[in-house]
Order: sequence, then C-alpha cells, then structure tokens
Amino acid sequence: MQPLERAVAIFCIACICAELTTQLAGSTWARRCIKAVAGLYILVVFARTVPQAHVQLRAFLVPMQEPVSIASPETAILAQTQAQLEQTLAEQWCTKTGREASVAVMLKETDSVVAICSAQMTLPANCTAEERQQAGAFLQEKLQLLPKQIRIAAAGEETP
Repeated sequence: MQPLERAVAIFCIACICAELTTQLAGSTWARRCIKAVAGLYILVVFARTVPQAHVQLRAFLVPMQEPVSIASPETAILAQTQAQLEQTLAEQWCTKTGREASVAVMLKETDSVVAICSAQMTLPANCTAEERQQAGAFLQEKLQLLPKQIRIAAAGEETP
C-alpha cells in the first residue's frame, strides 16, 4: 500500500502548493490546474495499486467455513426421548435388582412411527449368568423386543 500512501502525500502537497500559489498570485486557475493534475495522479496510482491490494487482501480474508447442520426439532426431540428412555430403564433396573447398569437404545424413525430397533444393557463386570438372563427378560418385557434385538454385556466387554 506504499504507492497509495505516497500518492495521498503528493496530493496533499499539491493542494498546499495550489493554495500558496493562489495566495501569492491571486489567480484561481492555477489552483484548479494543480488540484486537477494532483487528482489525476491519485487516480492513476490508485488504479495501479487496487489490483495489487486486492491480491494482498485475499491473504487476510477469513476462510469460508462449511455450513453448520442444525438438527431439526424432530431430531432433537427424538434424541431427548432416547436419552430419557435409557435413563428410565436404567433406574427401573436399579430399583428392581439393586444393581447399577447402563442402557443404550437404538431408535428408528419411519414415516410416522418411531420404533425401538435394539437395546443393550451393560451390567457390572462381576455379573452372573442369571443376572444376564434377568436383564434380557427385563428389556424384552419393557420394550417388547425380540431376543435377537437385545444384547446384554458386562462392563469391559467389547461391543460388536
């Protein structure tokens, strides 16, 4: 941007010279001529520096960010419903057996119906086979799922 700054400085000096000439000579045509030449000089310098400035400004522009996907109200309600269902099932299991567990439910949305596809209950690592069977029956009863849609895991087991 130095050429533009130089041009502005020259224009200011030319204006001062035009005013001094007017004061000394008393003619307004000299002032007009000097200001016109200085103005043209500014325009020429500005026209030459603008393309360079445009290239330099591109380096300082903020990069465009990808648009953010905001979930629809239906999606937010579905996620909240899923979280509440999981929490309620875990609390009911704890009340029934006195043992902690975490529940993960997979919801599936079709045209106008939301259904539970599958459920998984994670029991403490020291659970017995009987507790696993109880947990499977509990989820089957509460969610009306088929046994193949239910998975019971102990803490620390890998989930397929």
